[in-house]
Amino acid sequence: MTDVLRDELARYRHDSGIKAALFVSGEGLLITSVADDDVDVEAVAAQLAGVVLAGTRLATELGQSGARFVTLELDRLNVVIAPFDDDVLLVLIGRPDALDLDYSVRGSR
Repeated sequence: MTDVLRDELARYRHDSGIKAALFVSGEGLLITSVADDDVDVEAVAAQLAGVVLAGTRLATELGQSGARFVTLELDRLNVVIAPFDDDVLLVLIGRPDALDLDYSVRGSR
């Protein structure tokens, strides 16, 4: 099963700007990953549980059922955390030119 998951992650790595693609449990345990050598995937996975928990708490506070995905824009990297299925998160880490977090605020006219 892990080979199938790694193959799924490898699709995201076709762009050299994507430094890492991970499958992580909701508890922050690394399931499998495909990443550049300079990305500590175990450490990244461990930090995600707190991020997801904060997103869930914020959603509850705002009367929402949960967070669909979480994005982080860092100095030189972007991170996307999204549900893959009920128990697994997909995490993508990449340069901004490869992993766009484009957003806009829609105002009234």
